[in-house]
Amino acid sequence: PPRSTLFPYTTLFRSPSVLASNDPLPAWRETYNCGKRLALTSIGFSTLSGIKSYLDAGSTDPRYLVVAGLSASVGAWTGIFMAGVNNKLFAIEDADKTKSDCRIRKLILEWSGYQWGRTALSIAAFLVDVWIIYS
Repeated sequence: PPRSTLFPYTTLFRSPSVLASNDPLPAWRETYNCGKRLALTSIGFSTLSGIKSYLDAGSTDPRYLVVAGLSASVGAWTGIFMAGVNNKLFAIEDADKTKSDCRIRKLILEWSGYQWGRTALSIAAFLVDVWIIYS
């Protein structure tokens, strides 16, 4: 069966830590840079795993494709909703971060909200995965 992935670590722990930081911009950049490769890899493997499980089983069970679709939607969600916020945060120069602190914190709050969307999609894929395994 496919193996969906969960993203609650960033949502539950990293985002609040970034906001609690005295200097949230570098903390956000570190979170982003550390998680980017892992997220892309997880999304790719879970999407391909769902498709492969569907094809290997010779099944007409659409739940495999639901897992693949939900997993892929995490990437789409990121591109559609989070990329603009990411770009705005990367555009803020370190020299400007003191006068932009309020703006930075608002953007990080927005980013954290979108992160919850990624988490919800991942949890939905995981739950369908569990349903497949135990039915």
